[in-house]
Amino acid sequence: MKKKNLLFNLISLSLLNFLFTSCFFTRNVTKEVDVMKDVQVPYEAEVPLEIKPVAVFQFTSDEVNNFVYENEDLKVYYNFHGNESTAGALIFKIQNKTSQNIFIDLAYSSFINNGKATNYTDAVDITGKVLLIPDHSYLELNNFKGITNANEEDIKVLIKETYYSNKKFKLFNKINSPLLIRNKITYGFQENITTPKVIDNNFWVNQLNVYSQQKFDSLSKEEIKNKLIYHGSFMGKGITTKYRTETKEVKDNVTVRKKVFSPVATAILVGGIITGVILITIAGASGY
Repeated sequence: MKKKNLLFNLISLSLLNFLFTSCFFTRNVTKEVDVMKDVQVPYEAEVPLEIKPVAVFQFTSDEVNNFVYENEDLKVYYNFHGNESTAGALIFKIQNKTSQNIFIDLAYSSFINNGKATNYTDAVDITGKVLLIPDHSYLELNNFKGITNANEEDIKVLIKETYYSNKKFKLFNKINSPLLIRNKITYGFQENITTPKVIDNNFWVNQLNVYSQQKFDSLSKEEIKNKLIYHGSFMGKGITTKYRTETKEVKDNVTVRKKVFSPVATAILVGGIITGVILITIAGASGY
């Protein structure tokens, strides 16, 4: 009876060892491999599952209602957008309401982005010290780009945090807002501007929403009107945690993540089979 139990235990141990090592062998692992250009055949590889959400910054202002500022001389229309540049851009139109010429002093007019000032002299592609707006006409300025370039890394971190949050949006006040914009316009009615007037408009982000591309595409034009739109370059390969299998045609030397079998697991499997055979042989030779 004891001999039969011993034989049973040896065989059971062998089978368990075999099953255990088989699990190791069949376990898929991935590693980075170089695929040479001359291997022009399709292959199955795990490539990063790129996440490309869209960040939408909503602006508000204490003194500008519905993105239009107006005084007795001028009317300024603001338009924040980011469709043409992931860094965001500001376009604004200045309308002369009067019957006189108005001159914008370029050296004393500035676009201020998170505390960094850019004079109109550097942003407007003209020569001279002033910008003329004839009576009852308007001028559009569209060279103020790179709104999110100020504190860019902090902005990207904030977008990622918002994307991975449950609500996928964050609210801000004027104190903790990630983007503060000022537009300071100095103007007068003579070219030498001896008696200047100043418009100083402030904007700040009070809400950030981060959408999937599919959800963003479903939004109406009204829902994204006058909001700075920042596309998904901030969600790059560096934070990818998921992979998907894709058949790729090799066109150049590339490095990919590819499913392989572990050499260590193979060695364990072979050792397990040999050990099992030895145990069974010993048991049989001993008369158990």
